[in-house]
Amino acid sequence: MLTKDQLDLLWVVEFACQRCIRAGKYFDVASGTQQNVWAFTQNCYGGICVIHWCQVFGARSEPTHYSHLFDMGNLAQITKDIVAERLRAALGMNDDQYHAFWKGVKGARDGYLVHHEFLAPDSPKFPDTDLLVKTCLAMRTVMREIIESESAEDAKLHGDIRHFMSHYTNERFLSEIGHETEALKQTLSNKK
Repeated sequence: MLTKDQLDLLWVVEFACQRCIRAGKYFDVASGTQQNVWAFTQNCYGGICVIHWCQVFGARSEPTHYSHLFDMGNLAQITKDIVAERLRAALGMNDDQYHAFWKGVKGARDGYLVHHEFLAPDSPKFPDTDLLVKTCLAMRTVMREIIESESAEDAKLHGDIRHFMSHYTNERFLSEIGHETEALKQTLSNKK
């Protein structure tokens, strides 16, 4: 049974994933533009994509890290280890590859986007936003499975979240973003 805190965390993780996905897709559209305003915009999308990804998948000490959903045990016969495996599988990575990827994303966030450690001997490499998006899409699927399989202490909140997540699937969300990116492409093509 989901507690109120777990429901709240599911909701926060859902929106962090949505923001990461949206920013990653907008980042792709704004890439390669020649004007400073659009290059800056692209950098903003990329930065916010990384920051929201790290809220969910960064340090386990983050209050919004997905692993906290499982602090009291399994949910819908899913463990945090199963989630970790599903995330790696969504990216086609083994444990070592995922750890290196995770370390790179977290390093970019910590060393450049949040703290800007400009004196560090190595500049952080900007992560592949497509991989960040894939991770969030996989997490949204896991959360939908949990919310659809578990009962909860707060039946109304559970019902509201369940309705939203079962209606707002990855396919629907990506379709919506596809329409938005078309509008952004149009704006960019008019401004070049």
